[in-house]
Amino acid sequence: MDKIEKMKDEDSHFSSVDSEGMAEFCDNHHITEPLSEHFEQFQDCFVGRFKSLEDFGVYIAELNGLFDELPIGSPLYLYFDFEFYARDLMLSGDFWQGEGSYFYFYFNR
Repeated sequence: MDKIEKMKDEDSHFSSVDSEGMAEFCDNHHITEPLSEHFEQFQDCFVGRFKSLEDFGVYIAELNGLFDELPIGSPLYLYFDFEFYARDLMLSGDFWQGEGSYFYFYFNR
C-alpha cells in the first residue's frame, strides 16, 4: 500500500485512485510493483466500493438503466432482488469482488 501511496503522490493523474481498491487489484493480479499502466488498468475496471452485494446490484441496475422505463413508484422495483442480480453478475464472469470492492473484467478479453 505504501508503493501505491507513493505513486499517487508522484503523479497527480492518479491522486484520486481508491488506494484500498488498487491494493486489492494488485493482489488479485499478483502485481508487487505497481506501474502507471497498472493504475490505468485499475481505473478502467474499478466499479466501486459497496457495503453489500445488494448495493452493488442496485448500482449496476441503475447504471444500465434497468428501470428507466418504469413509472416512478412502480411496485415492480420493490420485487426485484438486487442481491440475486449481483450474484448473477458475479457468476457471469464479467465482474469480480475484492474486500468490498467490485471490478469489471473487460480488459482481460
